[in-house]
Amino acid sequence: MTDTREMQEQILAYIRRVCGYVTYVELCNRIPGFSGGNHAVCAGSNPNIVCWTGLSDEGIQAILGLLHSGQVHHLPSSVLCYYVDGGALQFPLAKRMGPYKTPHWLPVTLNLGPGPTAKPKPAKRNPVAAAIEERAP
Repeated sequence: MTDTREMQEQILAYIRRVCGYVTYVELCNRIPGFSGGNHAVCAGSNPNIVCWTGLSDEGIQAILGLLHSGQVHHLPSSVLCYYVDGGALQFPLAKRMGPYKTPHWLPVTLNLGPGPTAKPKPAKRNPVAAAIEERAP
């Protein structure tokens, strides 16, 4: 068995080596001891939006530690990434982040860093009002 810190280093090294966009299938196939348990990674605080299941005790501790510390982050991905890597969950796809009554799968990839922050969108300016303002004395 591998300890959590060592597994975190292996995960970070693998993500660096392949330049990000790593699926959970890749980690299960490449990181010894990562899978083989009954733990799941869920999106945010919603237990019915599932990113991946079948993680070992060490695997869930390692990945949650990396996510909470901002060393890695999730980005939504296509199910095709998972199909190419040879795995998928047998849940309906999550189409929104709202609450679900049953488990839904949100395919994600893992990338280095704390993740993008949402910037507020600039307010759209009414072109008619802008033209009137420009002509005003």
